[in-house]
Amino acid sequence: MDVDRLTAMIKAQEGCRLTPYKDTRGVWTIGYGHNLQAHMGPAMLREFLASKFPISQQQADDMLQRDIQEATGSTRSLVANFSSLSDPRQEVLADMCFNLGSHGLAGFHVMLSAVEAGDFKRAAEELLNSDAAEEDPSRYKTLSTMMLEG
Repeated sequence: MDVDRLTAMIKAQEGCRLTPYKDTRGVWTIGYGHNLQAHMGPAMLREFLASKFPISQQQADDMLQRDIQEATGSTRSLVANFSSLSDPRQEVLADMCFNLGSHGLAGFHVMLSAVEAGDFKRAAEELLNSDAAEEDPSRYKTLSTMMLEG
């Protein structure tokens, strides 16, 4: 997997905010889509939100790299044939895990079965026919094309 390409893709999709904000689902987030609620308990989150902002660009970049490592590790655990997939297909799955979390990616049962069977046309179709694609059509159209073309 080309981590630099994945990083650039996530940066372009997420944008960067150095102050906390609620994402489209109402989740406290910072940097490049770093889900604060997934990484902190309620008390720690309240304390963090009461801190001085903004965070630095370096802090946002560091969070992104940790989040990409975490998403990639989770994706490797979820997808049996991950290491045999082309770089772009690995990047699609890691991006989805970054965006949706490992639980969200795991919910794509049909798509993951298609990937493991090498049916990338079906996998690409499943990406487009998802709730995630309705919420972020541009992102998931790109991911679907990458999955199809490999």
